[in-house]
Amino acid sequence: MGQPPTIPDALTGSSQVSIHRKTLFNLALFALTGGFIAITLKVCFRAGWDTSPMALGFYRMLVIGIVYLLLAVNRQDRLLPASVRARTYLLAATVLKAIVNALLLYGLLIMDVAVFQILFSCLYPAFSLMITRYANRLSDRLTAGRVSGCLLGAGAAVLIGLKDGFDFSTNISLWGFCIAGLACLVAGIHLNLERKAIEHGATPMQSMLGVSLYTAPLFLVFAIVAGEPLAAPLASGNGLSALLFCVLIGGFHYVARRYCQGISQVSGFLLIELLVVFITVVTAVLFLGEILNWPAIVGLACLPVALWIGRARVKPETP
Repeated sequence: MGQPPTIPDALTGSSQVSIHRKTLFNLALFALTGGFIAITLKVCFRAGWDTSPMALGFYRMLVIGIVYLLLAVNRQDRLLPASVRARTYLLAATVLKAIVNALLLYGLLIMDVAVFQILFSCLYPAFSLMITRYANRLSDRLTAGRVSGCLLGAGAAVLIGLKDGFDFSTNISLWGFCIAGLACLVAGIHLNLERKAIEHGATPMQSMLGVSLYTAPLFLVFAIVAGEPLAAPLASGNGLSALLFCVLIGGFHYVARRYCQGISQVSGFLLIELLVVFITVVTAVLFLGEILNWPAIVGLACLPVALWIGRARVKPETP
């Protein structure tokens, strides 16, 4: 049998790492689709979904979830783990995932895509690193490089959030900083609970259902409580087409994300995820006409440095 291709990998800290072509494909798909997710959501807001962000989350997760449900039924997979502990972890992670996505939707609603993406991407590894330190201290090694990289990103986020002072009435960036920080905290807990569910027997398909179909009812509750119109955006041709495009990109991203998360330790995966922000920023500037302020540019410049300092050790794919 031939050996899988080896490539120099700036993410690993080693001169070469053995990675299958499938791994490279999924990493590329993860970065490309992840970079377009926030763009598609902003397009949805411009197409009439700005008055119904939670309803948008409901329809998006419902459609993606139904696709995975049909796949699970076709493969005769269990819809929930057999283990009570795995089921508990998975359902808890589902609730947290819905909260994370709701916060991200509101953040994208009030801020430019590029700046909010930079904020979230700078803060996410730092929050998740702290949680990982206590949740997986034996199975997920935390190196000095990873800590330094995460702290650098967090410092850049503080610069962005506080550039206009501490007045919430005038500083939208401060609101974005708080929303992004809370989302990162909840996302870090979610990521570790999801990992615990898999360790106790949850399958990748069950995990996919957990972040899609099982979150849909929660978004419906959020929308009803917020008094959002559920059907009005669908009446518009632009609203419907924007939703379908958003669902398509989101579906591919969830598949790639699941695979990429499986080949790396949690804290390393978080640093790999920083690559997504560059595609988001470029597309937001080119297609949405957004302009980066100087703190956002500084934050963007810090990301590759943080990524290099905290090089993630990617595990070779198991044949």
